[in-house]
Amino acid sequence: MFNLFVALALVPFIAVLGWIIFTTFTKRGSRYIFYGEILKSYEGAKSNRQKQIHSISVHAVKSDDGRKVGLKVSGSRSGDHEMLPLVLTVEETKKLMSDMQKAIEFKEGY
Repeated sequence: MFNLFVALALVPFIAVLGWIIFTTFTKRGSRYIFYGEILKSYEGAKSNRQKQIHSISVHAVKSDDGRKVGLKVSGSRSGDHEMLPLVLTVEETKKLMSDMQKAIEFKEGY
């Protein structure tokens, strides 16, 4: 009886763990995160500071309501991993690119 209870208690844990692995490491699983089909993926940028790795991946996404850009911001350190998906419309992506360009070109004191 006790073994059955333990086994039934582990089923939700194993299911959640399987879902996390599926969505994190497979392209098909990423469709659920970005609400559409990933057409193309780009590496983006990576930062490695103080034993913490942060990366941004860029994805061309085809969703039901048009083309979008997906950004996957992830960070990891020993034993810990987190991921934040962000889906932007084409207009929002252009605005983000414009703001990033302005930040690059900003000259303090002028």
